[in-house]
Order: sequence, then C-alpha cells, then structure tokens
Amino acid sequence: MSVRALDQVSFVVQPGTRIAIVGASGSGKSTLAACLACLEKPSSGSICFQGRNLEFLSESELQNIRPQVQLVFQDPAMAFNPIFTVLEILEEPWILQTKLNSEERKERAAELLGRVGLPRRILDRKSADLSGGQRQRLAIARALALEPKILILDEALSALDYSVQAQIANLLLDLADPSIPLAARPAVLFITHDLVMAARITDEIIVMQSGRIVESGPMREVMRNPAHMATRALIAGASGVSSSHEKRPAV
Repeated sequence: MSVRALDQVSFVVQPGTRIAIVGASGSGKSTLAACLACLEKPSSGSICFQGRNLEFLSESELQNIRPQVQLVFQDPAMAFNPIFTVLEILEEPWILQTKLNSEERKERAAELLGRVGLPRRILDRKSADLSGGQRQRLAIARALALEPKILILDEALSALDYSVQAQIANLLLDLADPSIPLAARPAVLFITHDLVMAARITDEIIVMQSGRIVESGPMREVMRNPAHMATRALIAGASGVSSSHEKRPAV
C-alpha cells in the first residue's frame, strides 16, 4: 500500500512574507520542508523557484539554488560539526560559495552573531559549549549567511523553553522589519504545531492534515473564522489563541 505524504499541495510564497504551516504530527509538514529545500524530490507535481521548475534542473544548477533556500532543523546540534568552532560553522558557506578572505569572513561572522543577538566573543567556542537557545540562534545565523530568499524553520523552536522561544520569535520579527529593503528580507516559512507562536510571528497560515492543505489565508481571518475542523481543533488545543484572535507581539 502506498502512502502519499503530500497530496495536491499548492501555494505561492511571495518575497518577504511570513507564512505559518501548521498541523498535527504526521500531517506532512516536514516532508514539505524537505521538498522545498531540495532535500527530497516529489514523485509528481512541480516546485518552481523564481520561475524555474526545479524538477528539470541539473545537480549543478540546483547547487546554485540551494543557498537561496535555507532550512533550520528542530535540533541544531545535529546540523553542526562538533569539532568546529562557531567561526568555522559560520564561515563554511562563504568558503564554499564566495571568495571572501579569512578576515572578511570573520568580520561578517561577527556581524551575523550580532544580528541574532549573540556576542562576538563566542566565535572561538565550540557549538557543544553553547546553550540550546544559543545553538538555535547560531543555526539561524548560518542560514542567513548567504542572504537566502526563503528561510524555512522546521519545528525550530519546539525544543526550547518559553523565554528562548520568545527571543527567537523577536528575531524573526526583526527580519521582517519594513525598514529593511524587501530584497534583503527573506520569506519565512514557519513550520510548527504550535499555533500560539505561529499566530505571533506570521501573517499568513496554511493548515495541513493527512498531507493536504485543508485551509489557508491571512492569519487573523483564519483565526477569527476557522472553516475546517482541523483548524478548529488546533485552536481549541492551543493556549492563548482563540477564534477572536488579535495578534500579540512576542515577549
């Protein structure tokens, strides 16, 4: 018996938008993330990026696309080489993709740390010596290193305590600051089962169930008037969100 992890999933990501993709475990969220990041190839259908169908691109062409679509996993420790320092983790994308010299890479690394609220002094520390919240910020910093067009966070906050979740949520809101030129603002796909956090940091929502999109639209409208039973169940199970939702800023 074949199982369709994703079935008839279709949506458009506009530059600079913040979209929550929510659903219960097994709804297909992580499979969708892997497909969008070119880590998995769908058996049918197409994924288009800037007008190009990724299905028909060669591996060398995909190598040019992948830096523009960055994925942050739930457990950042699994994404880092444990013998690397913070500087080595951050500069690896630049070594592979740019011609920056060592001093330029170090300065950019320090700038990235500041952008995610981490001090320059940790550049020489190993990732294993950092807290969970610091590692997750480091993962986001590395994802931002090549200025991606799309940033995908797959349950990236679920393993963190509430205070750290709030700090990273504020970071994601900062990335969408209108004062930043639209071309420099990545579109953010926030994949989660946490409807409370999704409501705080995104403007649009996609609700998934059994591999399908069952509801989508502006966050505020969907929260006020949920049309599908899956959406209503998520709202009923979430603390701090109701159908009379008003967006509240992160702590």
